[in-house]
Amino acid sequence: MAQDPDIRLLTSPRIFLVGMAAFLALVGFVVLILYQQIAIAFSANPGLNGLILGVLAIGALFTFRQVIRLFREIHWVNSLTGAVTDGAPPAPILLAPMAVMLNAGAMPQEMFIEQVRRFAREVLPALQAHVVTRVPVLIGAGIPLFGALAHDVPLRHVATRHYPSGLVQSEYRIDPQ
Repeated sequence: MAQDPDIRLLTSPRIFLVGMAAFLALVGFVVLILYQQIAIAFSANPGLNGLILGVLAIGALFTFRQVIRLFREIHWVNSLTGAVTDGAPPAPILLAPMAVMLNAGAMPQEMFIEQVRRFAREVLPALQAHVVTRVPVLIGAGIPLFGALAHDVPLRHVATRHYPSGLVQSEYRIDPQ
């Protein structure tokens, strides 16, 4: 996987699929043990109980589908660090808008920067940890990341990671003082 031990890749959802399948197997085992009692209760109102079981089955299938869809997205995000080198990653589906923005797509730079500033003003002060990622691209006159804040937020440096692609991530925690 990654050569550099400092690179933090998103983990595969495979462990969650295994956990979900194990839980369904456990439920199936309990149903097998209690089959006679369940059959008696089911026969009291087979239409409603059949509907409930159908909705349960459809919900379980959709949940598995959503977790399986994460494989492509996680592979794409991990490829951004430069640590994953197993060919070109598949284009993301769930994160397609983010991919468009990162590939110098449809969103004007000013609009994207304003969204980042708004997020920084409204959400970041409430978080306990911050990871700032710097991409090696020169942006002319420079753009302040946070814009104007109501007050200064003291931070304590935790760690800095360097990636082969030139990305630099610095992690900070809010310093309670």
